[in-house]
Amino acid sequence: MMLLINPDHLSKREKEVYSHIIQGRSQKEIADKLYICIRTVKFHCGNIYQKLKVKNKIDLIKQINLMEQSDIKQIRIAESGPKFR
Repeated sequence: MMLLINPDHLSKREKEVYSHIIQGRSQKEIADKLYICIRTVKFHCGNIYQKLKVKNKIDLIKQINLMEQSDIKQIRIAESGPKFR
């Protein structure tokens, strides 16, 4: 399975919204923190989901968790090093 989560392709504002999404904040909380209306948050969320090729917030979080698990496995493999006989 190829993971497509790459926030580098997001605009500055989308990255701000993205960071709040992955912290588990609601759209209302994000709007309050960024001093924007909920409709604007919804607009940015739609753009984020489209660019990251996910359906919704739940799908986004699942993909991030899969990436983190994959990263942890790769670190463990790298730390164990090659096995010589």
